[in-house]
Amino acid sequence: MLKWMFFFLIPLAFLNANAKESCIFITKDYQKGKELAYAYHMPMALIFTGSDWSKASLSLLKEWLFNEEAFKDLSKKVLCVWIDIPELNLKPSDLLEQDYQLHKKYGVNGYPLIILLDQMRKEICRIGYPIGEKENLSDLILKKMMLYEKVLKKWEKAKRLKESSLISYCYQKGLELKCRYLVEEIFNFALSHQICLPLLLEHYAYLALKEEEKEHTAKELKEYLLTQNSDHAFEIKKRIALIEFQKKEDPTLLIKLLKQFSNQKQENFWKIHLLLSYYFFDHKNMPLAMQHAQITYRDAPFEKKEVIWKFIEKIFKKLS
Repeated sequence: MLKWMFFFLIPLAFLNANAKESCIFITKDYQKGKELAYAYHMPMALIFTGSDWSKASLSLLKEWLFNEEAFKDLSKKVLCVWIDIPELNLKPSDLLEQDYQLHKKYGVNGYPLIILLDQMRKEICRIGYPIGEKENLSDLILKKMMLYEKVLKKWEKAKRLKESSLISYCYQKGLELKCRYLVEEIFNFALSHQICLPLLLEHYAYLALKEEEKEHTAKELKEYLLTQNSDHAFEIKKRIALIEFQKKEDPTLLIKLLKQFSNQKQENFWKIHLLLSYYFFDHKNMPLAMQHAQITYRDAPFEKKEVIWKFIEKIFKKLS
């Protein structure tokens, strides 16, 4: 253990000795950082590290945060708050409490982690380390901040015009950034104004498949979407049915969809029948598996028929 600590303490002493020289926009005091960021109209980067136990954290500090050459493009554009949580923590009690509260507030569960905040202290995105070999961390941060500022401007315009395509663009870019507050804001706007149904459908998929803690919200959104009569009705119901099938292996909505739109010639219906045929085959209901397989064979493109026919033969053997 002492040997391990010695390995980290030597380079850390070097880092701390050179911190003031390399960048005046680094502080360990969050409150001071907030005041400076406000005064200079700068975004903030909260940099969480575990300097005496995380090798990746030490690499981040040496290769980037206290590397004057690597950091120079960013040094006057972002105010950095270094929140270090080492095993051997000798900080004053007020900074220890500050670091604990920030760790708790932002739900940090992996180190190192960079959390970018805008000038209003809203979270833009999170960046782990190391990043891709060809990427420069300073360039990546600048790129994300520029994208965020661009999206915010477009979002203001989208709200003013209530333009669906622009709202969808902002939503997709919010997802790309993983900017949760912005994604939620765009979704709530679309829902409250009852516009941009494709976006609401995308958000339902996001909640249903990835956000189990928001299952109640997903259920309410699903109910709302299913009541909408629009040009998107079939696509909405098909997407929801496929999500239900993927999540719960429940074919009920898929079967309902086929019955409801049976009088319409929908492209790719054969894929839904094939999916149901596989489902019933796996659940040993061969008559229904055969029924859906035969419809699949009838409606599928010519180049797919050979594979489907082999599956029909497989079902037939089970029925024999």
